[in-house]
Amino acid sequence: MRDVLLGLAENPALPTRLFARLIANGDEDVLFTLAHRDQLTLPQVRDLVAVGNPSLTGFMVRIGLVPWPEIPKEQPGRLLDAVLGGIAPAAVWRAVATDPNPEARREVAYADDAPADVITFLVRDLDLQVVASAAANPNLPPELLPHLARHPARSYGRPSPRTRTRHPLCSPPS
Repeated sequence: MRDVLLGLAENPALPTRLFARLIANGDEDVLFTLAHRDQLTLPQVRDLVAVGNPSLTGFMVRIGLVPWPEIPKEQPGRLLDAVLGGIAPAAVWRAVATDPNPEARREVAYADDAPADVITFLVRDLDLQVVASAAANPNLPPELLPHLARHPARSYGRPSPRTRTRHPLCSPPS
C-alpha cells in the first residue's frame, strides 16, 4: 500500500483532493515526495508546513519552497534554513552569524550568498573552522586577504561545497 501512496505522490496529475489526503496520511516519505513536486502552489506548501514535521519544514525552507513570510520562525533551526535557502533578509544573516553554535556560523560563513559584511565578521571568529569557511567563501572581500595571511593559524581546513536549488516560488527579498 505504501508503494501505491508514494506512486500517487509522484504523479504530476494528482488532483488537489488527493494531495490533501496524502498529507493527512502523515507518512514521512510520502510527505517528502510531495515536497519534491515541481509545481507546488503556495497553498500546498502551506499545507505541508502545517503538518509540523521539523525535518520536512527544514528541507522545504532550505530548497526555497517556503517564502520568507511563511517560515515558522519559532521552530529551532528555521532561520539558518532560511539563510541557507537564500530567502532570508540580510538582518537574519547577521543574526545567525552570531549564533552560539559554531556549526551554524560555519554554514553561514561558507554559504555562497553570504553578504560581504557577514563574511568580514566571521573571518574574525574564534572558531578556526568558521574562519576557514569564511576564507573559502567565493565572495570573500579581497581586502581580508592580508588579515588571513597574518592569521596565527593559517592552515585552514577546506569545508565541503554545498549544492542548493531554489524553487521558482521563492525569490530572495530585496
